Amino acid sequence: MITKVWLIHIWRDINLKWDPSEYSNLTKISIPSTSIWVPDIILFNSADGKYEISLMTRAEVDNNGIVRWEPPAIYKSYCTIDVEFFPFDQQLCSMKFGSWTYDGLQVNLVHIFQENAKRSKKNDTEIPAGIDLSDFHQNHEWDILSVPARRRIIPK
Repeated sequence: MITKVWLIHIWRDINLKWDPSEYSNLTKISIPSTSIWVPDIILFNSADGKYEISLMTRAEVDNNGIVRWEPPAIYKSYCTIDVEFFPFDQQLCSMKFGSWTYDGLQVNLVHIFQENAKRSKKNDTEIPAGIDLSDFHQNHEWDILSVPARRRIIPK
């Protein structure tokens, strides 16, 4: 499955804080993402061996150290295809994201729509509409039925 996305990363970097009064009341800057720490969020079930973001766009940093980085990405992910009931088959294709270097205590992945999440007994969360499909191009051969986002906490 090929997916073109804009990933929204937001985090706080205590090393990027400043007092606006000391810098002509400047409250926000745009800097190359290659000049700062960025989370190494990758697609674990990549089908082409390209796990990382390839276009390192600029990041916006505000004076409180909040960094917003929205790089575009094209992901090719692996899906098992079941055509037993063709042409009325349904496929389940998942994309598994996470940090390659850090565990959940160091980089806490939270979905941007986390406030709409439902919690399970295992403290996992699920967002029923986890992907913004406003730019999705309809296809006459298939349709997307649901796009939940699920956060799984894997005990050590």
